[in-house]
Order: sequence, then C-alpha cells, then structure tokens
Amino acid sequence: MIRSPLLTQMITQIVLPYTRRELPGWGRLVSIANIRSPQVWSQVPVRRIRGKLHGYLMDLHVSDSVERWTYFLGRYYELSSQLLLRSLLHPDDLFLDVGANIGMITLFAASIVGPKGRVLAVEPNPRMRQRLVGHIELNNLEKIVDVYDFGLSDTEGTVVLSVPLDNPGQGTLAPVDSTTGWKPADQFEVQVHRGDDALQLPSMGALTIKIDVEGFECHVVRGLLNLIRARQPAIITEVEPKLLGQAGSNVHELFTLLMSLGYKGYYIGRGLSKRYWQNRLSLTEISEPGAIRTSDVLWIMPGTEHSQRLKSKAYV
Repeated sequence: MIRSPLLTQMITQIVLPYTRRELPGWGRLVSIANIRSPQVWSQVPVRRIRGKLHGYLMDLHVSDSVERWTYFLGRYYELSSQLLLRSLLHPDDLFLDVGANIGMITLFAASIVGPKGRVLAVEPNPRMRQRLVGHIELNNLEKIVDVYDFGLSDTEGTVVLSVPLDNPGQGTLAPVDSTTGWKPADQFEVQVHRGDDALQLPSMGALTIKIDVEGFECHVVRGLLNLIRARQPAIITEVEPKLLGQAGSNVHELFTLLMSLGYKGYYIGRGLSKRYWQNRLSLTEISEPGAIRTSDVLWIMPGTEHSQRLKSKAYV
C-alpha cells in the first residue's frame, strides 16, 4: 500500500534529525519515510538545506531519487568519494569537475580549496548547469568556481546529450537506442571540446580531476592528455563497463590509457567502514581490470604530491 504524501511528510520531519546524524538504524528510518516511492515525492516542492559536509546551501528537487537521499542525509550520498577528496585536496588547490551536474561535488571541493583555490565545473546539460550556477550564486562562490557550458571529448564538434526518463541528473554523450536500455526524456545538442584546447587552468596548487560522464571517460581523458602529462593530477573516474561500451570504448581501454601514463588504479569505497562513529576509507589497488563491474576508481601516479598525501593517511 502506498502511503499518502501528507503522512509521509509528517514522518519525514520526525526522522530527519536521526538520518542527518546517521545514527544507528537510520537506514530503517529512511525506509519508514517511504524514500523509495517516487509517486509520494513527485509533487513535493523544492527543499533548501545546508550541506553538513561543506556548509553551503543547496536547493534540492526531492522528486529525484539522488537529491532525495541528499535531503535525508544532509550530504551527497557517495560518501567514499567525498572522504577521498578531503584527503586529496588542500587549500589553494585546483579541482576540475567534469560532469558537475548541480554541483554537489563542486561545492564540496570549493569548501576545501578555499578562497585562494579554484574549481572548474564542466556541465553541458543546460538544465543542470542552470541549477549549478544558481548554487554558486546562492553561496557567493563566483570568485572560486568557474562554470563551462560545454562537454569534454577528444574531438571538437556538436553532439547529442541524452537524458533518461528516470534520472534527469544523468546524461550521456554516447549514442543511445533501444538496445542500451535508455529511454531519453530530453535530448540537447551541445558543444564538445578537447580539454587541452578549451580549458584555461591556472598554475596554482596541485590538480585533482573528477570525471563522471556516463561512459564517455576515455574520450575525456584523451582530450586531456597534454594536461595530464604536464600536471600529473590525481584522477577519479567512474568505471561502468556497459556505459563505456555504449560510448565505443571499454574497461581495458581506460586502464591501458592511464596505466601507459604511469598511473595506478585503486578501488574507492571497497573498505568504507565506521570506527568510533567516524567514517573510514581504505583504497585497494586494482590488480585485474577485467574483473571490474561498476566502481569509482582513483588514479594516482606514484611519487606525486597526491601520492604523498595519501601515504600520510595510510591509504596507499
């Protein structure tokens, strides 16, 4: 039986103090609040919260499942990536967010690099980019965050960005058809550029790059090869075999590409645990790329500043 939206909202107000503190049993309370029922949340208005990890305001469309989880937890649901960035990034650093969406990771990075650091946010989806810009303006981050309105690839041109029906925050520049399982709700013609040609990165601090582009990762990396060789950044990529195949590449290609540059790959979040109420992260070196199903992966070049930062945390 589907509970009424009014009753769900009443229960939500009761459980929020527990879920946002992530107290024991918070997962069960999330279930009681009917979080997985899109029918209940489809008409709920935008909710404004202050992120508990970065301190910035966010306007959340709780009809979207990812943003609904953020509403209940007070943070972006991918905790492992945020714990990793907390170790990788230092004040005055430079962060490149490729596939920034509405800015959940962009805001987190901005809170760490601070007023003397810089965040470059790349988001070709016009609807998500409008909300990203809104979050930057809402939190007065215009002097820290630059937004780019195109996608990154290894070629220049115009391509179609497809956004699926069930996840408006997701989108791919790869071709989609009935065989891929995607049912696009919107399609946008967007410009793509080689990152080496289109991005102007200041020479401040150490560089960290996050790439989450629904299978287009190999294209983005190839377009950034000059930058990667010159700056030896830490790189975080999503590795999703099906989506990589949809974009005409595969897991082996991504690993060969980065390992040929001297990088080692590490699973993110395989050892995520709690100890004395503190979340703990461990990284596991990837010895067999062919075994990967779906995971976020950290790429580190040994001997770099990022490598030293992670060693000081006993991560690598």
